[in-house]
Amino acid sequence: MQKLKAFTIVELVVVMIISAITLATIYTVYLLVKKQYLRQTEKVEQLNSYLQFKNTFSADFNRADSVKNNTEKKSVICYVDSSKISYEFSAKAIVRRYNAFTDSFLVFSYDPDVKTQENSELINYIAFKMVPYKDTVFWQLTKQYDANCLQKIKP
Repeated sequence: MQKLKAFTIVELVVVMIISAITLATIYTVYLLVKKQYLRQTEKVEQLNSYLQFKNTFSADFNRADSVKNNTEKKSVICYVDSSKISYEFSAKAIVRRYNAFTDSFLVFSYDPDVKTQENSELINYIAFKMVPYKDTVFWQLTKQYDANCLQKIKP
């Protein structure tokens, strides 16, 4: 009788166990990398939203002819030329409304600290405490009004 070269059952079982351990390790590493990727993606999205809000609000605030506070709606209104841009602050997002456009910035923000011009409702200082992805950030803006704007509001 001729003997055939083949693997024994023990050898096959050992190879299957080693293969199972290798696949389990690879799958675990895959899950960890995926979890880290999702965390980083969330962080990047929140930081991008914060930076977009900061740039947009700064541009609108500095470009505005006048800026007023609406404490009832927790909003700030920037009057630019003949249009108005409102920013509404809520617990989970900041909503910007400009004509028919609405933008949402998914940034947790505390109510802004607002100081107004003497004897007027015009905002000349605003400070924010914001939390983009577990980091607390403080930033502030100041506005200087020209004489024409101040004369328009005086009685």
